[in-house]
Amino acid sequence: MSTALRDRAEQMLDQTSQSLDVVAAADVRAMIHELRVHQIELELQNKELQASQMTLQESRDRFADLYDLAPVSYLTLVGDNFVTVQQANRAAAELFDRTRAELVGTQWTRLIHRDDQDAWYLFRFNLLAGSPPCSCELRIGELPDQKTVQLEAVAIRDGSGGVRSLLVTLTDVTDRRASEQRLRQQSDDLKRSRLNLLSLLEDQRAVQTRLEKSEERLRHLLLKLPAAAYTCDTEGLITLFNERAVELWGRGPALNDPVDRYCGAFKLFSPDGTPIEHRNCWTARALQDDAEFNGQSIIVERPDGTRRVALAHASPLHDDQGNLSGAINVLVDVTPLREAESWCEAAYMELSNRMKREKEIVEAELSKVREELVRSTRLATLGTVAAQMAHELRNPLGAVRNAAYYVRGELPKAQPELLSMLQVIDDELATADIIIRGLLNATQSPEPNPRLMDVTVPIMKSFERLHAKQGVSLRLDSPSQPLQIYFDPLQLRQLLDNLLSNAHDAVGESGEIRVALRSTEDCHEIRVTDSGPGIPENLRTTVFDQFFTTKPQGIGLGLGICQQVVQRHGGRIRVEEDNESGTTIVVEIPRPPNSIPNGEQC
Repeated sequence: MSTALRDRAEQMLDQTSQSLDVVAAADVRAMIHELRVHQIELELQNKELQASQMTLQESRDRFADLYDLAPVSYLTLVGDNFVTVQQANRAAAELFDRTRAELVGTQWTRLIHRDDQDAWYLFRFNLLAGSPPCSCELRIGELPDQKTVQLEAVAIRDGSGGVRSLLVTLTDVTDRRASEQRLRQQSDDLKRSRLNLLSLLEDQRAVQTRLEKSEERLRHLLLKLPAAAYTCDTEGLITLFNERAVELWGRGPALNDPVDRYCGAFKLFSPDGTPIEHRNCWTARALQDDAEFNGQSIIVERPDGTRRVALAHASPLHDDQGNLSGAINVLVDVTPLREAESWCEAAYMELSNRMKREKEIVEAELSKVREELVRSTRLATLGTVAAQMAHELRNPLGAVRNAAYYVRGELPKAQPELLSMLQVIDDELATADIIIRGLLNATQSPEPNPRLMDVTVPIMKSFERLHAKQGVSLRLDSPSQPLQIYFDPLQLRQLLDNLLSNAHDAVGESGEIRVALRSTEDCHEIRVTDSGPGIPENLRTTVFDQFFTTKPQGIGLGLGICQQVVQRHGGRIRVEEDNESGTTIVVEIPRPPNSIPNGEQC
């Protein structure tokens, strides 16, 4: 007994009005008796308390074992918003594949799948508000170890009625949900199968009742089969057949003719062309083994010589006593399938050939691009050299021209020989200047400034600038309406001058130059034809190369310049290949755009 209780008892004793000295002996004995009884009662109560304490300790130990060893996962959540794990049993540790020490202190929301966070918050809100439901399903973890658990929780309240913690129970229902899903799927499959079966049975019920005991009912079944079907007896003689069999065979067997009823009366071949004998066919095997024989590929030759490919199936037939009575044969015509396979193979070959052709075209285009790159690189190098040559040559040529002009002024007119020599110098200087300008034009690519213009007048002016020999004439074939092209005027002059100059040199002392103009749906054509000897066929692909020429005194820049000019305008220049005599150069210029800017017509 504590000191405070003893002091209180002594005070209460002192306050009694009667002293112990005057208490009678009988009262003392009665009091002693009561005290002894009370002592014994206290001892009994103490033993009961000790027994209760032991029972309580055993219950606590059993509860601890039940909590730790329970097959259901338990978590105790505390803290703000109840997201911190305070306690976890062994089943919870195994559920999350962690130790209990690792779980304690973990944020519960980090264990929940991110897509189920809202479900947890709504559940917690309803739980704290006291509203049902008090259970929900959540996903924990990530694939492939993701699990589905059923969560139940109880709010543990303190003495003031506030929620101290949440006791959460987790039940792994992953396998159950998978099983339920499988069961639902199987149930759906069974329902569909049942519906299909019911539908099939509904369709076949009328036929099935008539097929049980009569040959007529069997005939109806054969007629309804979508494949060729027939029955035969144990000797291989045909007894019944349907229309599909007649379509496959090309004729029907005569049932009153034992020879024609024989299965071997039809010409059958294996896929390699070997004839199939009756004793080796699918029907003979089914009758011999009294078992089904499926999938033999055969070729049926019709009376008209055509052949059909089919898959043969045979099943034995038995009478009411179970004895073998014959066989039912089904031939599935797979000729369209084989034809489709052949068509696919042909289409694959065609696709392969097309891809090969496309590859050759791409390689040809790449080759052209490489050649154009080499040509551009060569022209760039040539342009640098030409510019340096023009600069270095024009100065001394200018000095020679000035000196010749001065000598001509000083020479008397009575010396025609010297004057003619000076004229030779002037002519050669002019030739050298032309060569230098040709080099610069061949290596420089000025941007065109196109205008809408009539091409007829520039052609006539270019011919006048030639100072053509008296025996050379120009014939211009043009449409009734002026041919309007969209071209740079200066570069058009350069193009026509070079084409007509080459044609003039090709005709010699006498001949005709013909220029024909015409329009197509895509372009305008300028065709320049001379009456000269023509270009050899083996040289027609190289006439547009720089410095290629067949003239003794030429430098081979004219047609190359023409090609550059035409390509800068989006056109094409080529040599006509089917000329019997002379040479025809065809220039194709795109038709002018639908709308020409104001002020660009000349």
